[in-house]
Amino acid sequence: MKKILIVDDQPDICRLIEVILAREGRVFVHAPSGEDGVALARDEQPDLILMDLMMPGRLDGLQAIRAIRADAAIRPCPIIAMTARQFDAKDREKAESYGVQAWLCKPFVIRELQEMVDGLLR
Repeated sequence: MKKILIVDDQPDICRLIEVILAREGRVFVHAPSGEDGVALARDEQPDLILMDLMMPGRLDGLQAIRAIRADAAIRPCPIIAMTARQFDAKDREKAESYGVQAWLCKPFVIRELQEMVDGLLR
């Protein structure tokens, strides 16, 4: 079973991503904040994390990614960063320096999301 952690404060986005990525042998876990995302990543040991970068609370997406990368037990998990903002070169460089393997702009292209996730889960 491949476990995917979706960290996004909008339940409709989480559900949409789950429907798009649903395949036999995949399970999904949702977290509404960066803090919850870090805790669930530790508890659930996902195979992939989709992390919204702009979230309310103590930790935004990039801060949550830094916390995940600081934890040896979950550090290797691939992360896809998602944001409603356009990623410019500076944003991409910063995300990559935090250990992000890929990024998506919302609204995302369904096929692009599927291919990205399939590639990282192989």
